[in-house]
Amino acid sequence: MDELINRFISKKLRKKGQDYQLSENSRVTAQDFGRLSTIASKIYQYLVAISPRLKAGSAFNELVALLREMRNGDQTLSQEEAKSVTNINVLEGFSLNKRASWATVLPWHPQFSFDMVRQEIKVTLPENKSWTLQSFPERLSRIGITFHLIVINQTDPKEKGATAHTTMVFENPTKEGKSLTTAMRPDLFTDSLIIVIGKVQYYLFNTQATKDGPSEHNRYNATDIMATFHVRNGTLLKNRHVAQKPFPLPRFDPSGGSEWE
Repeated sequence: MDELINRFISKKLRKKGQDYQLSENSRVTAQDFGRLSTIASKIYQYLVAISPRLKAGSAFNELVALLREMRNGDQTLSQEEAKSVTNINVLEGFSLNKRASWATVLPWHPQFSFDMVRQEIKVTLPENKSWTLQSFPERLSRIGITFHLIVINQTDPKEKGATAHTTMVFENPTKEGKSLTTAMRPDLFTDSLIIVIGKVQYYLFNTQATKDGPSEHNRYNATDIMATFHVRNGTLLKNRHVAQKPFPLPRFDPSGGSEWE
């Protein structure tokens, strides 16, 4: 593999017929990029398999950029911190659909937790779903929700990843709901990156209101990375705090406003 990497990059960087001698740093960088690309490819392929109609050309590159951010964050950790802290949570909030996300389709967010004793990821839908905070299309009949996960071997990301998913649960904003809980139990590697994906899709009545079906409209579909976990050597690593970039506050001149009468 090292020889192939050397030959490929030397060919790309050949100048005036002379082979470029690949340095040790360049070789490591090439291997690191290849590893990140493999992880991004696995996540992207799984997202597209869940929602093929939401496939976006820019999504793969965005995943690679986020994984680079994760890698860069991991490199700033001290040797002691690296044993207990992860930056995988930079992936949370990534949406395959660039026109809608979980937050724009639903007014509530599920809860996720990892039970290390039972080796399972619990998903809980809240009882109070704040339906009144969201406007819905007139022909909405119900909302279908499923959760999926993929486990990637960070040591060897080319190894086939373990997957799991829930059955579809339906919610209806016009009916009183209740809290629901389910659990997914994936097989883990020694160094596991766990990506939890949520899919939500509106179901609409036909014009005669005699039957319903899933809507393929981009505004009524979302497939997002909802939660992430990093388990290494049987230990659940803690997510490193991700600083949120604040929106710039508008500047205005308080003088010169309209007077009250």
